[in-house]
Amino acid sequence: ASVFYTVDRYASYKTVWGEYYNSGGTVLAGRYTPSNAVHQTSKLPRGKWADFLDWLYDFEYEKIKIPRPDKVIFLDMPVEVSQKLLSGRYGGNEQKKDIHESDVEYLAKCREAAVFTAEYSGWTVIPCARLGAPRTVEEISDDIKTEVLKLF
Repeated sequence: ASVFYTVDRYASYKTVWGEYYNSGGTVLAGRYTPSNAVHQTSKLPRGKWADFLDWLYDFEYEKIKIPRPDKVIFLDMPVEVSQKLLSGRYGGNEQKKDIHESDVEYLAKCREAAVFTAEYSGWTVIPCARLGAPRTVEEISDDIKTEVLKLF
């Protein structure tokens, strides 16, 4: 499945943003190789995670030659906190959750894979919860801004 996402990223790079980026432009992306890394890693046995990430990064950045991010920021939200937020969003109606939102086991596996991938890949981790409650949007935004400005 990763190859299909890679091809999509490559096509976008070549037709939409590559020229801008290669001329010195800055690109912020919310769905890029790191997203694929987390979601596909979560589907594998834990013992294969590092090998998969090595393969994915080599495939995308070395073989396909899409740009490697200068910085990846992982917004870490514990599953139990995200579930409280979702329940609030849907007024307690659990039926409104989509297939992924309602699958707590899947979400926990994705978070576990994300935490592993962030550490393995040297990403910056910003905690989005404190003491079982979400941090404010302003606090998280300030942390993101601080990290992004370090690049300039």
